[in-house]
Amino acid sequence: LTLYRRHQSFSLALGFSLALFFVGAITSHIMMRQTIHRILARESALIAKIEAMQAEQAERASDYHRAAPMMMDSASKRVVTDEFEEALIDARTALAFDPNCSQARLLRAKIHILKSDFNQAIAELELYQQATQTAGATDATATKLLALCQSAKARGYAPMGQFRKIFSESNDTLMVEASGRAQRRILAEYTDLVRKVLPEWNPDAEGRSGWTTALADTMGIKPTDRAIALAEDGTLILNLSKTRVTDLRALRTLPISCLTLG
Repeated sequence: LTLYRRHQSFSLALGFSLALFFVGAITSHIMMRQTIHRILARESALIAKIEAMQAEQAERASDYHRAAPMMMDSASKRVVTDEFEEALIDARTALAFDPNCSQARLLRAKIHILKSDFNQAIAELELYQQATQTAGATDATATKLLALCQSAKARGYAPMGQFRKIFSESNDTLMVEASGRAQRRILAEYTDLVRKVLPEWNPDAEGRSGWTTALADTMGIKPTDRAIALAEDGTLILNLSKTRVTDLRALRTLPISCLTLG
């Protein structure tokens, strides 16, 4: 009887233990499934978030590429009104939107040329040429502009007529007109300088300069009644034939290539 009771107690204990084991195993399985579901849900949410971010970045990149031409158009319009600093900012913004927009780099170089800032123009042209060469292309116009910028930097004055000729050869109407305005600004500055150092000089009273057609062709200018003009190479042509001048040293800082005296 005692043995039977012990066996019965053992069976009950064993059954209870097995029940607890199965309950624990089922509970662990349920908890594990719930944990796995939570992990999978988090991963799915994370993947969806990453995909949304990638789609947003792609949309932004597309917007940036669309924005770059808009900024280029704005820069060109500012060149028309000689707003060079604003035009440079617009072209730089176009590059920020699209680093591969090499035309923005070239436009910045041309604007620096209009400003007679040849150091910056050279730097921009060199970067532009690096970009075009990387793409397996060459730009003969940019090569000419770079060579002329280097020459102008060495000489210390702007051969705006020669730049204008290059722009004309490449059918760049925007820059042809802008360089023409730049020539007029430079000539006005030289005129003011001559008037300052030679107060007795009156360009309006000098009369016809006497420049022949041959001389005009040689200097790259058109025959004119004006007493001062710019040659194509940026040098100054000055007529002092009716001005009493006793000392020309005041003019030595000017790039004069042709001087007419009375």
